[in-house]
Amino acid sequence: MVSALTSEWTRAETVARGVIAEMGFSHIHNLNDICSSNPCWDYVAEKEGKSWLIDVTINGQKSISAKRDAIVDGYEHAILLLANNEWKLIRLTMNVEMILPETTKHS
Repeated sequence: MVSALTSEWTRAETVARGVIAEMGFSHIHNLNDICSSNPCWDYVAEKEGKSWLIDVTINGQKSISAKRDAIVDGYEHAILLLANNEWKLIRLTMNVEMILPETTKHS
């Protein structure tokens, strides 16, 4: 049996393709159609010469920190949120810097 929430989420992912196009993206591909084991990103699309990975959600409480390990070099990243019958594209940016001590002493 499919829950109402699962049904709403599935419908949102289907409608999202048109929303992404209306936002000026082109070359839109549903990654779920290509690889069903991709848990992080739903669409890949292009806009203004940049490639984007987009996650579609209806969950306004979605953990953005979970996306940290799914960042792919060379892509812009965003969450496309449907909340209160309004679509919002939320761009994700992360700066990760590794800081190493100049010297490390071992006992």
